[in-house]
Amino acid sequence: MKPCPSGMSGIDALPLSQENKNTQYIPILVASANAHESDVKAGLASGFDDYICKPLFFPEFLEKVDCFLKKSRGQIKVYGSTCAITFVGYLIDQH
Repeated sequence: MKPCPSGMSGIDALPLSQENKNTQYIPILVASANAHESDVKAGLASGFDDYICKPLFFPEFLEKVDCFLKKSRGQIKVYGSTCAITFVGYLIDQH
């Protein structure tokens, strides 16, 4: 997801994604430098599906995304240095 419009926090933007029928079922993983326990609790209480603190530990990030994809029939496959993300049989991204 792209950054929020200027002046809008992720917590402010969350209802917009939940109200949109095209995005309401997409799980939202917050990646934030706000790493205090109270920040994490506030993010989860506001409705985000998960919260990860920066700097990102890439294996942890991929594990969380993989959990979301498995719940929604998608998956991540890593082939050497190539990573492919699929969702319900469609290739979403490949690096």
